[in-house]
Order: sequence, then C-alpha cells, then structure tokens
Amino acid sequence: MPCKSSEGLSPDYTKTLPNLKEYDLMKKILIVDNDSYLPHIFSRALHSCCDFKGEVKVVGDGESAIKEVNSNFYNICFLDIQLPDSNGLDILERVKDISPETTVVIMSVFQITEDMNVRIRRGAYIFLVGGVASLQAVEKLS
Repeated sequence: MPCKSSEGLSPDYTKTLPNLKEYDLMKKILIVDNDSYLPHIFSRALHSCCDFKGEVKVVGDGESAIKEVNSNFYNICFLDIQLPDSNGLDILERVKDISPETTVVIMSVFQITEDMNVRIRRGAYIFLVGGVASLQAVEKLS
C-alpha cells in the first residue's frame, strides 16, 4: 500500500509499505516500544485504518522482543530505537539474524546520526520519524 503522505518520513526511507489488507489471520505484527500509549493507538490504527485482521503483540523492551522473535514468526516488527534495556539498532540486527524474513520498521523521535543511518539502511525496511506523536496525528485524522 503506498504511503498516503511522506510527511514524517525520512526522504531516504520513503518506500511503499506492505499491503496489510492482504495479510490473513495468521499474520503477526510485533511492536517494540516502552511507551504505554503506543499499543492502544497503534493497534487501533492497524485494525481500523488498514483493516488488519491479524495478531498484534506489544512488548516494552529489547530482551522481550528477542524472546518473541525466537519463539514466534512476525511478518512485521515496528521497533523503537530508544528502549529501556538496549539500543533498538542492536535489537534490529539481532531480529534480522534470527528472522531475516521479518520486515523491520524503525521508529524514533530522536535525531539520527550518520552511524545510526548506516545501521538502519543495512537492516530496516523503512524509517518513521516521530513515533507516537505521528501516530497520534494519524488517529486524529481517522
């Protein structure tokens, strides 16, 4: 599904997102973010705006994300860079080592350094700038 707007996306990472409507009930999404509001708003956006019918699992730290990826296959992983127990870019590399088929979408509200940019390009499908703030704007529009 093409992005409706490239607003909030880094120009280097504006791509066509997978069509979530094509995903059946067996498809799974993992959200890795320690923000307490993110699970509600993100799940709501996926189900109502994208008509996603699959499972959405939310974890709040990197170690829980690795445990999930080790025990379950996730089609898409939305991953925050700032996690309470680890650097999201380290988790990105571990997720791709464990499950190369998982599409990883990196999210951050922080400025990205050139070193971070290189690491993101090596493993992430797309980079979303704004994290929860961007999702709150999406929810207000829907």
